[in-house]
Amino acid sequence: MSVGFKKSLFGFDTKDVLKYIKDTQADFDAKEAALNEKLEELERMLKASKESYDTLASENAELNKKIDDFNAKYSEIDLISENIGKLYLSAQTNALTVMNNSEENAAKTREEVNRNLSTIEESHEALSQLRESINKIANDFSSKVDGLISSLDKIRTQISANNDAVEAAKTDFAEVYASISE
Repeated sequence: MSVGFKKSLFGFDTKDVLKYIKDTQADFDAKEAALNEKLEELERMLKASKESYDTLASENAELNKKIDDFNAKYSEIDLISENIGKLYLSAQTNALTVMNNSEENAAKTREEVNRNLSTIEESHEALSQLRESINKIANDFSSKVDGLISSLDKIRTQISANNDAVEAAKTDFAEVYASISE
Protein backbone atom coordinates (compact mmCIF):
# COMPACT_ATOMS: atom_id res chain seq x y z
CA MET A 1 0.00 0.00 0.00
CA SER A 2 1.36 3.38 -0.80
CA VAL A 3 0.21 6.23 1.33
CA GLY A 4 1.15 9.81 0.69
CA PHE A 5 2.39 11.34 3.92
CA LYS A 6 3.22 15.01 4.18
CA LYS A 7 6.82 15.68 4.92
CA SER A 8 7.90 17.65 7.90
CA LEU A 9 11.17 18.85 9.27
CA PHE A 10 12.13 15.49 10.79
CA GLY A 11 10.60 13.10 8.26
CA PHE A 12 6.91 12.44 7.70
CA ASP A 13 4.13 14.39 9.36
CA THR A 14 3.32 12.63 12.64
CA LYS A 15 -0.41 13.39 12.40
CA ASP A 16 -0.66 11.77 8.98
CA VAL A 17 1.21 8.69 10.16
CA LEU A 18 -0.91 8.40 13.33
CA LYS A 19 -4.13 8.88 11.32
CA TYR A 20 -3.02 6.15 8.89
CA ILE A 21 -2.24 3.77 11.78
CA LYS A 22 -5.58 4.58 13.45
CA ASP A 23 -7.53 4.00 10.18
CA THR A 24 -5.68 0.76 9.52
CA GLN A 25 -6.38 -0.41 13.09
CA ALA A 26 -10.11 0.43 12.70
CA ASP A 27 -10.29 -1.58 9.46
CA PHE A 28 -8.54 -4.48 11.14
CA ASP A 29 -10.89 -4.32 14.15
CA ALA A 30 -13.97 -4.34 11.88
CA LYS A 31 -12.69 -7.34 9.91
CA GLU A 32 -11.76 -9.14 13.15
CA ALA A 33 -15.27 -8.54 14.57
CA ALA A 34 -16.86 -9.91 11.38
CA LEU A 35 -14.66 -13.00 11.51
CA ASN A 36 -15.49 -13.49 15.19
CA GLU A 37 -19.21 -13.34 14.36
CA LYS A 38 -18.71 -15.95 11.64
CA LEU A 39 -16.77 -18.12 14.07
CA GLU A 40 -19.54 -17.89 16.68
CA GLU A 41 -22.14 -18.79 14.04
CA LEU A 42 -20.09 -21.82 12.99
CA GLU A 43 -19.75 -22.88 16.62
CA ARG A 44 -23.55 -22.65 17.04
CA MET A 45 -24.03 -24.76 13.92
CA LEU A 46 -21.54 -27.33 15.21
CA LYS A 47 -23.39 -27.48 18.54
CA ALA A 48 -26.70 -28.03 16.70
CA SER A 49 -25.10 -30.81 14.66
CA LYS A 50 -23.83 -32.45 17.85
CA GLU A 51 -27.31 -32.28 19.38
CA SER A 52 -28.74 -33.91 16.25
CA TYR A 53 -26.11 -36.61 16.49
CA ASP A 54 -26.96 -37.22 20.17
CA THR A 55 -30.65 -37.49 19.28
CA LEU A 56 -29.86 -40.02 16.56
CA ALA A 57 -27.69 -42.02 18.95
CA SER A 58 -30.57 -42.11 21.42
CA GLU A 59 -33.00 -43.24 18.72
CA ASN A 60 -30.50 -45.88 17.63
CA ALA A 61 -30.34 -47.24 21.18
CA GLU A 62 -34.13 -47.33 21.27
CA LEU A 63 -34.22 -49.22 17.97
CA ASN A 64 -31.65 -51.70 19.27
CA LYS A 65 -33.89 -52.30 22.27
CA LYS A 66 -36.83 -52.94 19.93
CA ILE A 67 -34.69 -55.38 17.96
CA ASP A 68 -33.88 -57.20 21.19
CA ASP A 69 -37.59 -57.30 22.00
CA PHE A 70 -38.30 -58.63 18.51
CA ASN A 71 -35.67 -61.35 18.96
CA ALA A 72 -37.19 -62.31 22.32
CA LYS A 73 -40.63 -62.58 20.70
CA TYR A 74 -39.15 -64.64 17.90
CA SER A 75 -37.71 -67.03 20.50
CA GLU A 76 -41.11 -67.13 22.14
CA ILE A 77 -42.67 -68.08 18.79
CA ASP A 78 -40.19 -70.93 18.42
CA LEU A 79 -41.06 -72.17 21.91
CA ILE A 80 -44.79 -71.93 21.20
CA SER A 81 -44.33 -73.76 17.89
CA GLU A 82 -42.43 -76.52 19.67
CA ASN A 83 -45.15 -76.75 22.31
CA ILE A 84 -47.83 -76.91 19.62
CA GLY A 85 -45.95 -79.77 17.98
CA LYS A 86 -45.74 -81.57 21.30
CA LEU A 87 -49.41 -80.91 21.96
CA TYR A 88 -50.30 -82.24 18.53
CA LEU A 89 -48.21 -85.37 19.05
CA SER A 90 -49.67 -85.81 22.49
CA ALA A 91 -53.22 -85.44 21.15
CA GLN A 92 -52.53 -87.91 18.38
CA THR A 93 -51.03 -90.46 20.77
CA ASN A 94 -53.89 -90.07 23.19
CA ALA A 95 -56.40 -90.49 20.38
CA LEU A 96 -54.79 -93.74 19.20
CA THR A 97 -54.58 -95.11 22.71
CA VAL A 98 -58.21 -94.36 23.40
CA MET A 99 -59.34 -95.83 20.05
CA ASN A 100 -57.58 -99.10 20.91
CA ASN A 101 -59.47 -99.32 24.17
CA SER A 102 -63.03 -100.44 24.51
CA GLU A 103 -66.20 -98.57 23.59
CA GLU A 104 -66.43 -97.27 27.17
CA ASN A 105 -63.34 -95.17 26.63
CA ALA A 106 -64.63 -93.72 23.33
CA ALA A 107 -66.50 -90.91 25.14
CA LYS A 108 -63.42 -90.07 27.19
CA THR A 109 -61.33 -89.99 24.02
CA ARG A 110 -63.66 -87.51 22.36
CA GLU A 111 -63.42 -85.22 25.38
CA GLU A 112 -59.61 -85.39 25.40
CA VAL A 113 -59.40 -84.67 21.67
CA ASN A 114 -61.75 -81.71 22.07
CA ARG A 115 -59.61 -80.32 24.89
CA ASN A 116 -56.47 -80.72 22.79
CA LEU A 117 -58.16 -79.09 19.80
CA SER A 118 -59.25 -76.23 22.01
CA THR A 119 -55.67 -75.82 23.20
CA ILE A 120 -54.43 -75.87 19.61
CA GLU A 121 -57.04 -73.26 18.66
CA GLU A 122 -55.94 -71.06 21.56
CA SER A 123 -52.32 -71.52 20.53
CA HIS A 124 -53.25 -70.71 16.94
CA GLU A 125 -55.01 -67.53 18.08
CA ALA A 126 -52.00 -66.60 20.22
CA LEU A 127 -49.70 -67.12 17.23
CA SER A 128 -51.92 -64.97 15.02
CA GLN A 129 -51.86 -62.17 17.58
CA LEU A 130 -48.11 -62.54 17.96
CA ARG A 131 -47.66 -62.39 14.17
CA GLU A 132 -49.69 -59.15 14.05
CA SER A 133 -47.58 -57.73 16.87
CA ILE A 134 -44.36 -58.69 15.11
CA ASN A 135 -45.58 -57.18 11.83
CA LYS A 136 -46.41 -53.94 13.63
CA ILE A 137 -42.99 -53.86 15.33
CA ALA A 138 -41.29 -54.56 11.99
CA ASN A 139 -43.24 -51.72 10.33
CA ASP A 140 -42.41 -49.35 13.21
CA PHE A 141 -38.76 -50.40 12.99
CA SER A 142 -38.72 -49.80 9.23
CA SER A 143 -40.22 -46.33 9.59
CA LYS A 144 -37.73 -45.46 12.35
CA VAL A 145 -34.83 -46.62 10.17
CA ASP A 146 -36.18 -44.52 7.27
CA GLY A 147 -36.36 -41.54 9.63
CA LEU A 148 -32.79 -42.15 10.80
CA ILE A 149 -31.56 -42.39 7.23
CA SER A 150 -33.29 -39.13 6.39
CA SER A 151 -31.84 -37.46 9.50
CA LEU A 152 -28.36 -38.73 8.67
CA ASP A 153 -28.66 -37.34 5.14
CA LYS A 154 -29.66 -33.94 6.55
CA ILE A 155 -26.79 -33.97 9.05
CA ARG A 156 -24.32 -35.00 6.34
CA THR A 157 -25.51 -32.08 4.18
CA GLN A 158 -25.35 -29.70 7.13
CA ILE A 159 -21.84 -30.84 8.11
CA SER A 160 -20.68 -30.45 4.52
CA ALA A 161 -22.11 -26.93 4.45
CA ASN A 162 -20.41 -26.21 7.80
CA ASN A 163 -17.08 -27.45 6.44
CA ASP A 164 -17.49 -25.24 3.36
CA ALA A 165 -18.29 -22.25 5.59
CA VAL A 166 -15.24 -22.97 7.77
CA GLU A 167 -13.02 -23.18 4.70
CA ALA A 168 -14.47 -19.88 3.40
CA ALA A 169 -13.88 -18.27 6.81
CA LYS A 170 -10.28 -19.53 6.82
CA THR A 171 -9.76 -18.08 3.35
CA ASP A 172 -11.31 -14.74 4.40
CA PHE A 173 -9.14 -14.66 7.50
CA ALA A 174 -6.00 -15.48 5.49
CA GLU A 175 -6.81 -12.67 3.05
CA VAL A 176 -7.40 -10.21 5.89
CA TYR A 177 -4.25 -11.29 7.64
CA ALA A 178 -2.27 -11.04 4.40
CA SER A 179 -3.62 -7.55 3.72
CA ILE A 180 -2.73 -6.46 7.26
CA SER A 181 0.73 -7.90 7.25
CA GLU A 182 1.74 -6.25 3.94
